[in-house]
Amino acid sequence: MKMSAIHIFRGPEQTSICTVDQVERTETMFERMRGLLGAAVLKPNTGLWISSCNSIHSFFMSFSIDVLYLDKNNTVLHIIEDMPPWRVNACWPARSVIELRQGQVTVLGIQPGDNVNCIL
Repeated sequence: MKMSAIHIFRGPEQTSICTVDQVERTETMFERMRGLLGAAVLKPNTGLWISSCNSIHSFFMSFSIDVLYLDKNNTVLHIIEDMPPWRVNACWPARSVIELRQGQVTVLGIQPGDNVNCIL
């Protein structure tokens, strides 16, 4: 998986909202399928960006997560806060998903309509 930072902007003026410093990006089908399985916890200001994805599950996970569903332009379509283990969720128009530590959506102030840019 590749590691990068993401920057989140809002509105036509592209007002800066926040930065997530360490986001792993999936590159293979195996990485997408594995996701966060086996992780003990997500540290603050870290996440996992799953490409080519519009549904996720939290089977076998031991912690809750916040979820951002993104469209093809990396605009936040839908947010799930505090998704507990053993759940399934989907957003059919989404093209990718960012999984963050529980509570990070509120802490960072992320809202539907915000735009996500990858910082290489």
